[in-house]
Amino acid sequence: MNHLAHRVVICAIMGFSADRWNNRHFKHHAKPNAIKKDPDIRMSYFYLLGKKLPEEIGKKKKGWLPYNLQQFYFFFTLPPVLVPILSVIEMYYYMIRYMKIMDMLWISLYYLRWYFMFVPSLGALGAIKLSFIVRVLQSYWFIWSTQMSHLPMEIDYDKDLSWFRTQL
Repeated sequence: MNHLAHRVVICAIMGFSADRWNNRHFKHHAKPNAIKKDPDIRMSYFYLLGKKLPEEIGKKKKGWLPYNLQQFYFFFTLPPVLVPILSVIEMYYYMIRYMKIMDMLWISLYYLRWYFMFVPSLGALGAIKLSFIVRVLQSYWFIWSTQMSHLPMEIDYDKDLSWFRTQL
């Protein structure tokens, strides 16, 4: 019953893949804040989190963005792009690669509901614009709530600690 409710909420109501969400969520809780293991902090092309990664990239001179200004450009760049564009592309790639037919069917219910609710009054382009605006607003909330739990914690490479010790 729990899995059914999860599919209904994530796929049919929100329009995302429940299997992909579970995959990312399990990886995140298996190795929280471990560089290259936790998918929530895998943003080193645009943002550097923690103390270890900025030092490493600074020594190798690998960065191409002004990372010293990331606190200013973070709010205007990542939230409008992450959920509406990057997450949707990654979700469809995941569903096609791993043949998640059930997720595709559940997500089609989301798009059918969206179509019948908004296309008659807003038109097709208006419904697409509204969907994008809703995803952008959702993205700001999602990024704020997830990244704020990572920033105060230590972000480092995997030290092969037990799961319990990584949670402390």
